[in-house]
Amino acid sequence: MAWAEPAAGGVVLLGLAALFGAWRGRARGGTDRGADRLGVFVGWALTGCGVLGWGQGASPDVGLSRAVILTMTAALALIAGRGLLTARAATHVRPQRKPKEEDGRVSLGAGSWRRAGFRLFGALVAAPAGAVGVGLAWRVRGPGADADRLIGMVLAAVLAMALALVVLLASRRPGRVVAAMLLVGLLAAGGALAPQSATVLS
Repeated sequence: MAWAEPAAGGVVLLGLAALFGAWRGRARGGTDRGADRLGVFVGWALTGCGVLGWGQGASPDVGLSRAVILTMTAALALIAGRGLLTARAATHVRPQRKPKEEDGRVSLGAGSWRRAGFRLFGALVAAPAGAVGVGLAWRVRGPGADADRLIGMVLAAVLAMALALVVLLASRRPGRVVAAMLLVGLLAAGGALAPQSATVLS
């Protein structure tokens, strides 16, 4: 369909706009956390649907590649544009002098170290494990010929890894994200291997 890719691109842009709005709401120190969470959920849902829908207008490898490139480019344009405006406005503001402190060292609490440990473990272990599980599930149960499933496995693993890292680094409770990533990886790999163990990577 000639309109499938433009429509999917519009859905992706709407999703990114919702995510950007939720991020700006938190950056401004807004108190309506429910609206911010709803914006994040709606933004990711629209972005994901747009990326998946893009593959319907072309072959899965070409459609998903174009969708990912558009998503990254549009997100970079939003963030960079906002950053340039902020930097330009900051040049006209006189910086305020901070009172001199006796000790400039900042001590981190136990919670900060624990969150940092969860993020490190998630980035090095949990996110790759979950991505491998998702890729394996696509390889075994994905649609199309063997070559299409092989390409889909790589794309699914890369996208799952990127999504996991974004959610992990953006979350205030990385421990839950790490547990969710490990669970997704185990379920995906188990569902792929258990019924068709003889056909894996055949």
